Amino acid sequence: LHSFPTRRASDLEIRESKGMSQEKLALDAGSYQSTVIRIEQGKTNPKLSTLIAIANALKIELTELTNF
Repeated sequence: LHSFPTRRASDLEIRESKGMSQEKLALDAGSYQSTVIRIEQGKTNPKLSTLIAIANALKIELTELTNF
């Protein structure tokens, strides 16, 4: 499986602009809060399936989260 780099700063800004906590985003995306934290801190490059779930939870296009 491949991992994909994200735009860390925009991930955090998008989540915050929607008034969503890391915990709520993780819950809505079917993930863990620790995963959301690591993604926002740039400590991991998530799987495509994780990015899709996060984009869906944020109600945004996948391209808003990725560097491609």
